[in-house]
Amino acid sequence: MYIMITGLAKADWGICDEENAEERKEVGDNMPKSNKLVLFPNPAKYLLLLDYTGSAQPFRIVSMLGATVIQGTLQSGITRVGTQSLQPGIYYLVVEGQERPVKFSIVR
Repeated sequence: MYIMITGLAKADWGICDEENAEERKEVGDNMPKSNKLVLFPNPAKYLLLLDYTGSAQPFRIVSMLGATVIQGTLQSGITRVGTQSLQPGIYYLVVEGQERPVKFSIVR
């Protein structure tokens, strides 16, 4: 499953799965190039890829209890985040947007 996010300040996003990956490409091609994020795969057993277009943004992965377990900075291009050290469960990817933080669920 893919999650596509555009306009981090406005938290506009959509979800595409393997069956409509071509649609994901078409939708992404029509979206503005600033602050676009595609994260995959989800669930992420070993590695989460964050394909980002925009200015550098801090991010963190937070457990359901609110503890930050991974943090870093999104740079334009693909950021690889190792998830093998995380216990299986649901986490949140929090990206510090221009107006407010934006939060997305990810599964390990």
